[in-house]
Amino acid sequence: MRRNKILLLLFTLVLLMTSSCVTTSVPKSSQCPPPGTEVPFAKLATIGFAQDYVGCNISTVAQFVAPGTGAWVLSVPIDGKVVFRVLPPGATGEKNPLSGEIQANFVVIPKEAGDLVFSLKAGDLIKMTGGTYVKVAGTMGKLVGAGGYSDIVFMANTMEKVK
Repeated sequence: MRRNKILLLLFTLVLLMTSSCVTTSVPKSSQCPPPGTEVPFAKLATIGFAQDYVGCNISTVAQFVAPGTGAWVLSVPIDGKVVFRVLPPGATGEKNPLSGEIQANFVVIPKEAGDLVFSLKAGDLIKMTGGTYVKVAGTMGKLVGAGGYSDIVFMANTMEKVK
């Protein structure tokens, strides 16, 4: 009998821990500004504001860092998409002490619109349209320091180099 109770308790703990690790995406914002509204990229990448632009069609300018995710793993669907990293214009970014790469924000764009990524150089300014994608961490993510958010990604529809 005691053994069954211990097994039930362990099973319950494992179930609670694994279900609380699940992340959920934030639904489309009901406060989207009019399409094409210019929003500073630094604002889009800030936790307090990112949810306001989920699924919106806004415009922003960012500074290109590099293609790909670098040493990071995204929980955003990236099939048929191009991933690259950016910073707010003028920002320098901190180097990851392990990999040496610049820590930056992620942008995902459909493959058909992503060719420009491979001709950009670090520091180039790009203008993009799209909205944010925010994933909320489960309870375990909050406990280990994720602060309630696991990813804030700009989901671009279009982009062009700023001349």
